[in-house]
This record gives sequence, C-alpha cells and structure tokens, in this order.
Amino acid sequence: MVFVLVSQHGAISRRFCVRLRRFKSKSPAQLEEYDRRNVGDGRMGFRVQQLIIRRATVFAVLPKGIVSLPLSSCHTITSCSACVSSPDPMCQWCTAVGKCTTANLCPSATASVCPLQNGPPSPTSLSVDDIRNITLPVKHLPQPDGFSYVCVFGSGSSPASWTVDGVSCGLPVLRSSAADLPPSITDSLALSTSISSYRIVEHNFTVYNCGAFMTCSSCSSSETGCDWCISSHKCVSSGKCAVDKATECVHINRSAEIMIPKGSSHEISFAVAHLDRLPKESNYRCRVTVNGTVTESKARLSEVSYVQYRS
Repeated sequence: MVFVLVSQHGAISRRFCVRLRRFKSKSPAQLEEYDRRNVGDGRMGFRVQQLIIRRATVFAVLPKGIVSLPLSSCHTITSCSACVSSPDPMCQWCTAVGKCTTANLCPSATASVCPLQNGPPSPTSLSVDDIRNITLPVKHLPQPDGFSYVCVFGSGSSPASWTVDGVSCGLPVLRSSAADLPPSITDSLALSTSISSYRIVEHNFTVYNCGAFMTCSSCSSSETGCDWCISSHKCVSSGKCAVDKATECVHINRSAEIMIPKGSSHEISFAVAHLDRLPKESNYRCRVTVNGTVTESKARLSEVSYVQYRS
C-alpha cells in the first residue's frame, strides 16, 4: 500500500505501509519514506490544492495548472538486481520485456528473483549442420506466460523450450548458406524473449563450417564437431563419414626446412606421419606454392613413411 502525503513546502512524500512490505523496514508498525518529489513552479504556483490518483499516476492540482507525477520511478532502474532491491514497493522485474516496471505494465508475471546463468552452454560449439539442441543453464528463470523464450546467435534466432534448469534450443538459422561461411564463426549466443530484444544471459559460442576445412588437422580438432573422411579427402559433420573416418591425421613431419635449388630438377623425400592410413593404390601429388605460383608433381609413397617427388 502506498500513502501520498503533501508537505507544507509543496513536496509530495510517498510513504508505504511496511505491514504489507515487511522486508522494507525493521519497524513494521511505522511508515517509511522512500521517495520525495517537488511540485510546482513560479508559473503554476506551489500550493497543492488537490491530489487525484489514477492507477500509477498522481495528479497535483496547483493554483494555475495540473502536474502529473508517476507513483514510482521504476523506469529509471536499468538492471534486475537494482530493481528487486529497490526501496520502491511498486518496482518489480518484468522478465518478458527485460525492464523494471510496475506489475500492471508487465504483460506476464513479475519476478522477485533475478535469472542467473548457471554455467556454460552445452555443447560450447557446434557444426553448422548439427541437429543437436543447445542447452543454456539458467537459475530462477520463470516459466513463460504470454511470451516465449528465443535463442539468438548473430542475426539468426530459434525458439527455446523452457525447463526448470534453463532452456534448450536448436542452432539459430544463419543468413548465409554453408558454402559462403568461413571455417568458424564466434559470436554471442543469447537468451531473449519473443517480445523483447533484452538479453537475459549470453555466452561466446562458436559455429564450425566443416566443409570449409581443407586439411585433416584443421578438421579433426576436438572442438569442431567435424570428421575427416579418408577416401573423399573431405571434412564433414561428425558421424557422416561412412566407414573411413580418420582417427589420426596424415601430416608432414617438418623436422627441418626443405631447400630446393632454383632452376634445377631434384627428387625430394620427406617424412610423413601416419602414412599407413592412406590407400596405397591411390595416385598422389605434391603441391608447392612459391610467391602465389602453384607447381604440382606426381608423388610416390615409400615403405618407410616417406614421400618422394621430383621438383
């Protein structure tokens, strides 16, 4: 309950009864002032002749005019923690719109406890065509009523399903097709609502485009969720290699720099790790890039994990 009093100086003192708001005062039998407003000026006068209260607004009748004042200053509070701890008994946090407001202006039930992120998302990264859901753990997240939760990544969004422990959602649809995406995109993955852009919680999240990785080593990182297919020499989403997923990547053991004299033809050998993973009957070529110019030559696999080719 809010009491509106007028002082002799023309200030409006708003008081509330702590019998109904016991957490606001240590003396429930007393009224406690929590805000004061000055009304009037030299043009309209200072003496308050009458007070009229309409919902959340006070109208003060002055000698030469009427001044309207909101009963609360909730709109000036920008964070949930400041809102729920405000001495103003009318201020409550509206999760649906992410604002501190009065209960009658919130399209759903207000919250007395702020939502808090409760750990990182699971998983913390995902392939662009992975159909697994992402879980965002959030404590004290109210059940949606009159709105729905939404996951937002970059410019894309996807509907989120509420649970007592948070929400889960599919990867928001990206505007670009997979063919136009870089190997990885790191952006903010946020939880919002269907009627507000306010971000309740947010995390850094990485989306991988498996098809953009050109080597086994870059494809097979534990974070990417991608697999390297040995027979097709392509990077695909996890689980999409038929039978030939690479468990160890073939790569050059660069123990020393390889020097090739300019303008001459030489056969060069170099060590390659896990060479036994490659089919022996396939044709392989070595590719050398010098100042943007690419030169290719046929390669031969030796029996001792070496590759030989003539430059």
